[in-house]
Amino acid sequence: MKVTILGAGAFGTALALALSDSNIKITLWSRNQKVIHSIHSKQENSIYLPNYKLSPNINTVHEISTALSNNPSSIIITVPTQELRNLCISLQKTHINSIPILICSKGIENTSLLLPSEIVSEILPDNPILILSGPSFAQEIAQKLPCSLVLAGKNEILAQHLISNFCNSILSITYTKDLIGVQVGAAIKNVIAIACGIIIGKQLGHNALATVITRGMMEIKDLYIATHDQFNLSTLIGFSCLGDLVLTCTTTHSRNMSFGITIGQNNSIINNKNTILAEGITTAKSIPLLSQKFNIKLPICTTIYQLLYENLSLDKAIEYILHSSP
Repeated sequence: MKVTILGAGAFGTALALALSDSNIKITLWSRNQKVIHSIHSKQENSIYLPNYKLSPNINTVHEISTALSNNPSSIIITVPTQELRNLCISLQKTHINSIPILICSKGIENTSLLLPSEIVSEILPDNPILILSGPSFAQEIAQKLPCSLVLAGKNEILAQHLISNFCNSILSITYTKDLIGVQVGAAIKNVIAIACGIIIGKQLGHNALATVITRGMMEIKDLYIATHDQFNLSTLIGFSCLGDLVLTCTTTHSRNMSFGITIGQNNSIINNKNTILAEGITTAKSIPLLSQKFNIKLPICTTIYQLLYENLSLDKAIEYILHSSP
């Protein structure tokens, strides 16, 4: 099997490492010439995932046409959600009709409020769309530690075929048809993780942390219900919602939680938010319009938006985070 991974950040690189253990021939694409040079010269991605040697089964390229020239059996996209639309527009020119696309991007597009699958299907309507999601830190995958993921898509036969080829001692993947549901938790969990980081940074304790995680899960539930005709409890308490939320909100390996900790410790917002790779900062911009679109309240997420973009004081933010109605 041949797989092309578009995006050679930490997660894309780690996924390439894991899948190469299943004897899959990987083509890894990056727009960053420094990443390409690092992999070609050192056999590792020293920019985003240093100290992990890449398998000879992984071919790294800079041109997107080259990445797709070997007619891969599937494409995996790992770029940030805000970059997803431009990438898909580039893919329109490469004649990849009917090749399954697995999306690992998490979040909401700020300009449209669309989820990743909605962005891709809008631009590439002829490609089968699947979502690969779950609690998954890149460094642990690169260390060959076990990781459980969910693959969501409408075509179960296709999904199960991919699962049978991808699963190994590192990756355990289960199937669900709840394509939208698995993206809902990922859409706002990074914003909630910033709130959790603030609690830890202010040394308010793990009781308070549990409060925020629980209230955050309530917000995910409310958004899930607003986007669904049917209630699927297994999605909410599964890997892509509860699992991913717990992982992101309980460890400093999470960039979003680390960003929140820094805010709590410094009692202020870091001035240049654009230099920090915490996706929750970008996702937070969508919260007011998202709440308005679905007529729901997302008090913790709204508080983080106000803290980052409307100069809400940190003391007030903590009060709102801890005492919002679940």
